[in-house]
Amino acid sequence: MSLKGCKFATKKGEVVMNIQQWLDDTRISETDIVKVLSNRFGDGVVYLSKNMPRKVYNLAVKRGFISADGYVTRKGRTLLAQFHSG
Repeated sequence: MSLKGCKFATKKGEVVMNIQQWLDDTRISETDIVKVLSNRFGDGVVYLSKNMPRKVYNLAVKRGFISADGYVTRKGRTLLAQFHSG
């Protein structure tokens, strides 16, 4: 694991929170993101069912697989193609 690119705040509580968020983000796999991306429909928007974790959706947006508007991005479509072809 690498802490590269992880920003740490100066306040004690914020540092702990940022480290925990980073650890949570690293535990989410690309397979989890593909499951969220697979919930898109003809219009290209990702819809979450009640059993899909919002945290994975938010991370997919943060990593550029889903746009801020909820559409699967080119990067997201590439990831989907890699998983469905293999």
